[in-house]
Order: sequence, then C-alpha cells, then structure tokens
Amino acid sequence: MGAFFYFMQPGLWEEIADESNNYFESKLEEPVYGQHAKQVAREKKHPEFKRSYKETIKADLVRAAPITAQD
Repeated sequence: MGAFFYFMQPGLWEEIADESNNYFESKLEEPVYGQHAKQVAREKKHPEFKRSYKETIKADLVRAAPITAQD
C-alpha cells in the first residue's frame, strides 16, 4: 500500500485534497448540530455548563486548517 502512495502523481494528491475540503464544507452543518445537541444535553445535566451558539461552533470548525497536498 505504501508503494501506491509513493507513486501517486502530485496532481492526484491536489485533487484529493480539494475534494476533501469541498466535502468538509458541504457537510459542515452535521457536526455543528451534533456538537450543539451534545452541549444542550450536557447543560441539562450540569446547569453550570453553558452551551455555545451554533454560529460559534461553526466558526470554530471553519477555522480548522484546510487539507493540503504535501510532497
């Protein structure tokens, strides 16, 4: 399997990275709602915990570094 990755063309690495970033952006709402739901449940169990707004969670996820093709 390692030989496969070694001989992959750089253009293919870039395409994989681009598509991975596009997929992340298209599915961004799912982890936002999931994290928010977990925080709401935690807030119900532990009243001292304050949940984040969905916009804040989304902003934190968007700040993640994009996937890049590396040599």
